[in-house]
Amino acid sequence: MKLGVRGQLFAISLLLIVGVGLATGAFFESRLRDELRGRREVSLLIRARTAAVAAQALTGDHEVLVRELGKLDAGRVALFDGSGSLRASVGGPPSDRPDVPAPEVTEALATGSGIARRNDPRGDPILYAAVAFPPAPDLPQGVIRIAVPLDDADSTITALRKVMFLAGLVGLVLAVVMGGIAAELMVRAFRRMVTDAVSVATGEKAPSVAPASLGRPPSGGLDAAAAELERAVSDLAGERDRLETILERMTDAVLALDEDERITIANNAAFDLLHFDDDDVGRPLLEAVRLPVLTELAQRCQGEEDASIEFELPDPPHRQILARAAPLKWMGGVVIVMHDMTEIRRLERMRRDFVANVSHELRTPIAIIRANAETLLDGAIDDEQRAPEFVEAMHRSAERLNNLIGDLLDLSRIEAGSYATRLETLSVDVALETTLDALTAKAEGRRIELAVSADPDLFLRADRTALGQILLNLVDNAIKYSDAGGHVMLRARRVGPLVRIEVEDDGPGIEPHHRRRIFERFYRVDPSRSRDIGGTGLGLSIVRHLAEQMHGQVGVEAAPRRGSLFWVELPAAPADSQDELDLGHEDDAEEPRDSGLIRADAARPAHRGRAHDLQRALVGRDDGRRVRRGDRPVRRGAGRGRQDRGRRLRGVLEQARRRAAVDDPRRRLPRRG
Repeated sequence: MKLGVRGQLFAISLLLIVGVGLATGAFFESRLRDELRGRREVSLLIRARTAAVAAQALTGDHEVLVRELGKLDAGRVALFDGSGSLRASVGGPPSDRPDVPAPEVTEALATGSGIARRNDPRGDPILYAAVAFPPAPDLPQGVIRIAVPLDDADSTITALRKVMFLAGLVGLVLAVVMGGIAAELMVRAFRRMVTDAVSVATGEKAPSVAPASLGRPPSGGLDAAAAELERAVSDLAGERDRLETILERMTDAVLALDEDERITIANNAAFDLLHFDDDDVGRPLLEAVRLPVLTELAQRCQGEEDASIEFELPDPPHRQILARAAPLKWMGGVVIVMHDMTEIRRLERMRRDFVANVSHELRTPIAIIRANAETLLDGAIDDEQRAPEFVEAMHRSAERLNNLIGDLLDLSRIEAGSYATRLETLSVDVALETTLDALTAKAEGRRIELAVSADPDLFLRADRTALGQILLNLVDNAIKYSDAGGHVMLRARRVGPLVRIEVEDDGPGIEPHHRRRIFERFYRVDPSRSRDIGGTGLGLSIVRHLAEQMHGQVGVEAAPRRGSLFWVELPAAPADSQDELDLGHEDDAEEPRDSGLIRADAARPAHRGRAHDLQRALVGRDDGRRVRRGDRPVRRGAGRGRQDRGRRLRGVLEQARRRAAVDDPRRRLPRRG
C-alpha cells in the first residue's frame, strides 16, 4: 500500500523515535553495566586487601584462618600458598581445579593483586579479587581471594531496563501522537505552499505568506521567492499576451515550426489562408497544409539562412503569396511569414495595362491627326472635295483626344479626393426621365426603345452632377452596345436604406470573367468593337468612383433573358429631408457648378446642351409629383448645320495655309476666295 505524504511523514517520525530510543537504551545499559562492574571490582579488591591484613593478624592453621576470614567477609574466601595451590576455602564449593592455578591468583602473586570474571560450574557469573600478603611468623606467603556473584548487578540492570522500556513506551506513544499532529500541520503547510505555487504558476496573484507558526514554516525567504516568482510569471504572462495579440492582429500569416517541421505556432491569418485549424497544430507541415513549396522553403532554412518564395495557392481564388522564412537559432526550427500579394500584383498589372492603354489611346488620335495633317500638307488641302474630310477626321481625333484627357483628369481628381461632392435630396424618377430625354435622339438613331419604371415618390441623397454623369454613362453604354431595334429599361426601387437604379439592355451581354474587371480603367470586353463605337474606356471607372464617393456601389450582372444589367445603389433620402427639395421654376433654380464631369460620349458634342439641361433639371418638383425641366435648346436644322460646318472648314483651311507658308517659305498655298 502506498503511503501518502502524511503517512510517510508519520512512518519516518516513528522509525526515527524507535531507533533513537533503542540506541539510547543500549548505550546507557552498556555504560551502566560497566560502571557497576567497575565499582564492584574496586569494592572487592578493597575487601580482599582487608582480608589479607586480617590474615597476618590471625594465627592457626589454614582452615581456621579461612573460617575466621569468612566471618569477617560474607563472600567466598579462599587461601592459596605461594605456589598458587589452594589451601583452604569457605563460603561455597571451590570453583577451581587444584592442579591449575587461577589467573587472578597468578596475577596477584606477580603484581600483588588480581581480578577476574568467569562462571562457576553452575553457570553463575562470579567476580574474583585476589591479593597477596607477605609471609608472617606462623603463616608463609600466600594469596587471599574473595569471590562474589554478579547476579545482583544483572538484577539491577534488568530492573533498570524495565524502567527504561516503560519510559520509552510512554515516550513513544507521546511521540507518535505529537508526530501525527506535527505531520498534519506540516502537510497543511505544504499544501498551502503548493496552492500558492500553483496560483503563481497559473498567473493568479500569490497570497502573502504569513509569519512562522505551528502550522507554517518560516516564511522570510519564501515571501521573497513568491514575490520574485510572481513578478517573473507576470512578466512572462504579459509577454505571452502581447505576442498572442500581435499574432492575432497581424494580417500576414505566421507559422512556427520545430526541428521536425511540426507546426508549433499559427495565427488566425494562417488558419484562414491555408485552410487548417487548431487540431493540426503539432502535426507535420506537409500533412496539415499539403503545400510542398512551404516544406521546401523550410528545408532551405536549415542552413541558417533566410529564404523567400512567391507562389500561387492551388485553391480558388488562387491568391498570390509571398512567403519568407527565417531560422530560429536559439530554439531550433523555422518561422514562416506569408503575405498576400494578390492585390499588389493586381494593381501592378492594372498599372502596366493603364500605361499601355493610355499610350495606345493617345497614339491612335495623334497618329490620325498627324497622318491627315501630312496629307493636307502634301497637297490634299487644295482638293476641295476631300480636304474637308481630312479636316473633319483631324477634328474628330482632336475631340477624342480632348475627351480622353478630360476623362483622365476627372478620374484623377476623383481618385485623389479633390472632387468634393455636395449631397442633395433628388428625385429618382426625374433623374431617369431627364437622362432619357438627353439620349432620346441617339436612341432613335439606332431604333432603340427606352423605357422607365420608377416610383415618382422615390428620392435619394446624391451629388447632382455626379448622379447625372453616372446615369448618362450607364444609359449611353446600354444604347451603344445594344443591337438595332433593341430595348433599354431603366428601373428604380427601394432596397432597405438604399435606392437601387438598374439599366438593363438586350445586347450581347458580358461573360462572367469580364464582369469583375469591367469597371477598371481602359478595360474592354471587345477592344475592336469598343473603338469602332467610340468612347475612351474610362466611363465605367468614373461611374464606380463617383458612386463610392457618394457612399454607394455599382455592379453588373446578367440580364434575366438576354444582355446585361448594370446597377447602382445610393443612400435613400430620409423622409424629413424631402421637404428640402427646391420647388421653384427653372429661372430660380441654382445653376449647376462646373465640375467638368458631364462628358458622356452621348453628349459630345451634339448633346452637350442636353447634358447641361440634365444638370439643371435635377432640382425638384413643382406640382408635388413631376419636376420642372425648363425649355430645351432649339435644335438647329440640317441645312443650317451644313452651312456652319462649311464656314468652319474654310476657316480651318485658311489657318492651315498660313501655317504651312510660315513653316515653308518656298511653298505658298493659294488662297481660296
